[in-house]
Amino acid sequence: MGIRYFLQKNPVKPGSRRAVLLRGAKATFEDFLDHCETASKVGRADALAVVTMMVGWIEARAPEGREVDFGPLGQTRLGMAGVFTEDEQPIRPDEWRLTIGWQLTRRLR
Repeated sequence: MGIRYFLQKNPVKPGSRRAVLLRGAKATFEDFLDHCETASKVGRADALAVVTMMVGWIEARAPEGREVDFGPLGQTRLGMAGVFTEDEQPIRPDEWRLTIGWQLTRRLR
């Protein structure tokens, strides 16, 4: 199945249209583990162990304020969410929460 889309009026540029992607079914993490097992010598358990270690690596570095670079996959981007009314320094722990995003590499974009 190829890319499916439809065109609609572009509200940002009057007189033009934009493409809206119709998403297909998602490939799952289980699909990935199956792929690892059938397309390489890496078994499901090994692939799962590596991904689990990657998640743990991110979780351990984030509270230190460290972003993680995973090379060809991209890197984490840390942020702080909260509402702040004063120029108070430092902010209290109950006023914010850490957010983690992901920036894809150029190749994956």
